Amino acid sequence: METGNSFERVKKAIHFGYPDRIPIMHAILPGAWLKYGDSLYEIVKKFPGDLADKNSKPSLKRSSASGYSMSTNLTKKYIYEDDFSFIEARNFMYGLNEASGRQQDEWDCIWEKIDPGIVGQVVSHPLADWDKWKNYRFPDTFAYWRWDNENFLNIIKESRCMGKYIIGYGGNVFEKMQWLRGYEELMIDICLNQERVKALGEKICEYVIGTVQKLAGFGVDGIEISDDWGTQKDLMISPDLWRKLFKPYYKNIFNEIHKFGTEIHFHTDGNTISIIDD
Repeated sequence: METGNSFERVKKAIHFGYPDRIPIMHAILPGAWLKYGDSLYEIVKKFPGDLADKNSKPSLKRSSASGYSMSTNLTKKYIYEDDFSFIEARNFMYGLNEASGRQQDEWDCIWEKIDPGIVGQVVSHPLADWDKWKNYRFPDTFAYWRWDNENFLNIIKESRCMGKYIIGYGGNVFEKMQWLRGYEELMIDICLNQERVKALGEKICEYVIGTVQKLAGFGVDGIEISDDWGTQKDLMISPDLWRKLFKPYYKNIFNEIHKFGTEIHFHTDGNTISIIDD
């Protein structure tokens, strides 16, 4: 089978066009690099056929921790060639970069990390008390500090030269609700206070759509939306409630992405078989 570049490979995979191999995007937590370092890197380098087309020109080297914050020292030391280039707006979610302790993000969520090599956990939810809703100020999607335009344009230019598929991170809805409201309180709202769910969801959806518009303006090929919906056994809520409360948000976001002729990459973990058709 004829071998194509990364962009062609990803496009064929999305549209069932039988690529020469499955396209790969690795996402390795900093903790794995901090613990295993050179030994892990030897495994990464041992399988170049999975990471890059050996017949192509030297391709764009990206951090092997797509989507995770890494220190400059690690990203310079442990890099590989990938089928994807990844860009995202600046944010402070997941907590301190390769350090333990607490950090407040732009949504006023407090993240705590007990291990510098993993993502943090929200320990203080700004809307845990719903009475704070009326005075809560949502962050600005288009705030200047979020968008490293020059860096994005450089990555995109280099990626195009190297035949990479460029994906931008658009954000999440359900997880953001959990971080703002708290998991338990959100679950109670889903059953008993659905107007709260809708009010919060609409504001987050508006924020994500703004992010989508900005990313699409850079000419990315795909936009990733991520929300972990499954446990090991089933959805966290009933499929009917999911369709009633959350499916409309994804429909609005996905319609916006498709307006730009851009493809959707939706990440979710767990058993979500009951809503795959949706």
